Amino acid sequence: MGGTAVVRSGNDVVSTATGEVVGTVGSAPFSMADYLASVSSPAAIEVQKKLAAAYDKACDSLIGENDVQKEGGRSFKKKSAWRKLARHFTISTEVAKVEREFFGDGQFLALVTVRAIGPWGQSAEAVGACATDEATGRRTITIADAIATAETRATNRATSNLIAMGEVSAEEMSKGNGGAQRGGNAGSNAAHKPPEEMKMPIGDNKGQLLGSIDSKDLASAAKWCREKGKFLDLAEACTQVIANRENGAGASDEASSHDGYGLNTDESDDLPF
Repeated sequence: MGGTAVVRSGNDVVSTATGEVVGTVGSAPFSMADYLASVSSPAAIEVQKKLAAAYDKACDSLIGENDVQKEGGRSFKKKSAWRKLARHFTISTEVAKVEREFFGDGQFLALVTVRAIGPWGQSAEAVGACATDEATGRRTITIADAIATAETRATNRATSNLIAMGEVSAEEMSKGNGGAQRGGNAGSNAAHKPPEEMKMPIGDNKGQLLGSIDSKDLASAAKWCREKGKFLDLAEACTQVIANRENGAGASDEASSHDGYGLNTDESDDLPF
């Protein structure tokens, strides 16, 4: 390797002097002495200073007011900003893993891992999370929304990890994304209201509170949702209402101002309830 210091990134051996991939793991022994000499040399520091300066210049030149969100006197880059920077630095991203988890209260959590790869051979991975209970007010987060938002957060973070040392993106801010992430203290009222107070969004009982619908119809609705593989949060809510009745924990049938799930269904579906 001619005395050139190298570091390992995944299975690749990357030169700290040039940032280029110069081999693979096993092709050359790692030399701590060479590594320390390289990272402490004036030339290596100058290269990193130029990269930092290029990042600052790209931010000043490419990112506009609509690409940032201001919170507490600070500015956080939105998805559009990170996409512009990724394109400028020719950084590519790919989804490495998608994980899904359903909770007993009918809510859903999406975890997406994204890998960002720089043209110099280095890569960085980040995990983004989004739960359906992040919704506030009349807003509804579907399962598809949760997965897409988790991917956006992971992509932003992976890109940031590679060129900006982990700068937090706008989509990761609790206020900006519509609510606290699952496990936080600032959940929405809509996400935690009793299932009896939710409105049936489909079928003959559309618009009625689940607490006022016959258990037989609720059971049919839950079965239909699971067989179709959709509206699983509605199926969970129907099942919970039935369980509450059997346990003597029925809720009030008073009218509610909540919109319920706000789900839409194909009118061609054969609804048995």
